[in-house]
Amino acid sequence: SDIFAAGDQAEHRHVVYGVWGAAQKQGEVAGANMAGQAIRFPGMVPSNFLKVADIQLAALGDIDAEGNREALVEQDAAHYRYRKLVFARNRLVGALFYGDLQGRLLVGGAIDQALEITEGMKKELARGNMQVLAEAARHRAQ
Repeated sequence: SDIFAAGDQAEHRHVVYGVWGAAQKQGEVAGANMAGQAIRFPGMVPSNFLKVADIQLAALGDIDAEGNREALVEQDAAHYRYRKLVFARNRLVGALFYGDLQGRLLVGGAIDQALEITEGMKKELARGNMQVLAEAARHRAQ
């Protein structure tokens, strides 16, 4: 009860995040608890961002490297762009962006909120319309 853990090696619900954002949030929660507050770390969507030689990469949640889940994939080799949206049970559970990170914040929010993604929304996402996620989040909040 008097042991507090945070950072790269801290495991939470069988997840070791190993990234700065999670370590920061875990540290805030651990510090608050050491000061007498009763705060819990809710977990977060694992994500990594990288920029090398002006090429950007973002990975959020379960990127399904094995290809076992439903996914929408858009590739544009001529412009060095790739986007993969991964679904499980009508929810966005992961994404991979290469070259163009447009829409990653909306996708990350949809993953965090476990928004239900309808077939109509999937069609819009396949067209590159990430705003459909913002509309769904607004509708859910009402």
